[in-house]
Amino acid sequence: MRGLAAALLLSLATTACAKAQPAASGLTADDLRCIAATAYDLDGEGEMTLKMSIFTYYLGRADGKADPAAVVKALKSELKTLTAEEMHAAVQRCGSGYTDQVMHLTQVAGEVQGWINRKVKEQERQQKSRKRRTPES
Repeated sequence: MRGLAAALLLSLATTACAKAQPAASGLTADDLRCIAATAYDLDGEGEMTLKMSIFTYYLGRADGKADPAAVVKALKSELKTLTAEEMHAAVQRCGSGYTDQVMHLTQVAGEVQGWINRKVKEQERQQKSRKRRTPES
């Protein structure tokens, strides 16, 4: 099943290479290790949807920091030095980082939803108020 993770990683990287983006220097070894570790872990035990979400999150972070060809090149270089122990440690660390980010985004989404709900209620009140003031024909 390790072949599945490698094929998925190659497929996503190749697809991403089709995008035209400027190169950026913000790509970190941490992001690369998270991509590699979570791709590696896709075939391991555990919830596949969660693993795919974590993998996609880190791949998206890298894609936003560098052009796709640079991501692939840097990932190949990082994989040459990454040990199995580092890979396993990265799976845990990256999963925790992802969970922290999801919790933060959930909080932000709740705040935005609250703002939207208040705005909609205010608009509904204004609309009712206008209807009361407008005589019916």
